[in-house]
Amino acid sequence: SYVLRQNDEDIANLETQFNKMDEQIALLETVFTDDVMFELLEQIKKQQELFEGYAEDIIAAMNANNETKAQNLLFTYASPTNLSMIAAVDEIIVYQTEQLETSSIETTDYADTSKMWLNLVSIAGIIFVIILAIRLTLGITRPLTRLTEAAEAIATGDLRHEDIEGKSKDEIFKLATASNNTKNSSAH
Repeated sequence: SYVLRQNDEDIANLETQFNKMDEQIALLETVFTDDVMFELLEQIKKQQELFEGYAEDIIAAMNANNETKAQNLLFTYASPTNLSMIAAVDEIIVYQTEQLETSSIETTDYADTSKMWLNLVSIAGIIFVIILAIRLTLGITRPLTRLTEAAEAIATGDLRHEDIEGKSKDEIFKLATASNNTKNSSAH
């Protein structure tokens, strides 16, 4: 715009833009961790350096009242260099978008895998609890069934029933021992 208007305010704005660009490049250098991103950033830095040089040459040509040279520099060198910087920025945006999509897919895959393992562990836990409940139930009901059968046999006078053996020292064992003692004392 300086070539067209020859306004000192445009030079100040141009210097402000150069400073902002330098700040943004410095900021990007701290956040990029990928070789591709560093390569693109280096392209932008080189193009920025060229662009600043062309801008200075354009200003010098205008100050020397050589508008033809200034326009030639602007349209032949400065504008294509600026477009090259914009293209590198666009490449960064595309690359970052692809990286975000890849990260999103990977995160979703990890979450799905975690859900699957959580479901499998939950199912295994439920199966374990069911098996444990069945074993506990059978551990109580089998001896009680044998005790009931022995008590019914003793009640009818049949003392041929074998002694009931308890595997643990709990109340069922005590009841089995009492039933065995009752049968054995009735047999004598």
